[in-house]
Amino acid sequence: MKYQQLVVNGCSYMESYASGFGHQELAERLSIPQAMSLAIGGSANSRIIRTTLKHSYITLQPTLYVLGMTFVSREELPILQASSDFEGRWTNFQNQSWSSRWDAPWTQADTDAMIELKLKWELNSILDRAEDLMYRILAMIHSLKSRGHAVIVFQQAD
Repeated sequence: MKYQQLVVNGCSYMESYASGFGHQELAERLSIPQAMSLAIGGSANSRIIRTTLKHSYITLQPTLYVLGMTFVSREELPILQASSDFEGRWTNFQNQSWSSRWDAPWTQADTDAMIELKLKWELNSILDRAEDLMYRILAMIHSLKSRGHAVIVFQQAD
């Protein structure tokens, strides 16, 4: 199958790759006419999966997705003000400073409390969360392939 676009997604590692036009060079080498990046620094794996799937349902072109997964410990919440953009209300509360866009009544105290609570479950649940991520990735791969896309998934962090 001839892919019409290459889409990269991930955290700051992939964002840096894309800002250096690595995704465009890869697309050229693979004879894929279009290349774009969905990568955002501080992303959680759930964001990478969600936005990849969202893009895959929107596009009409067969796409090769190259996904650099990030730290298993990153989480996100839909705590930003309502937005019509592609990202929606989601943000990584522990790594991104969006306090000017938080949806009231969310505050810095709420972020601090979530980080403290997260530390309580984080260390003792790494195997459970890694297994959950594995099945989410497998489900995403199945969804993408069943609709004519292809995907390369690799671990960039951890």
